[in-house]
Amino acid sequence: MGSMLHPCEGDLVCKSTNEKIPYFNAPIFLQNKSQVGKVDEILGPQNEVVRILVLKKRKEKKKS
Repeated sequence: MGSMLHPCEGDLVCKSTNEKIPYFNAPIFLQNKSQVGKVDEILGPQNEVVRILVLKKRKEKKKS
């Protein structure tokens, strides 16, 4: 996938370490196959792709 550069307005900006360019709204998964977000924007030239990821919000436990 890539490495995180910095957060931006609740999203993550990541530099790609993969040669393949992802498509918009592509889901992003952890190694345990749980989805953590999706690709929102793809920026930069083909040899230095930067992605903006929208993270999936965590469900908060309700207090009884």
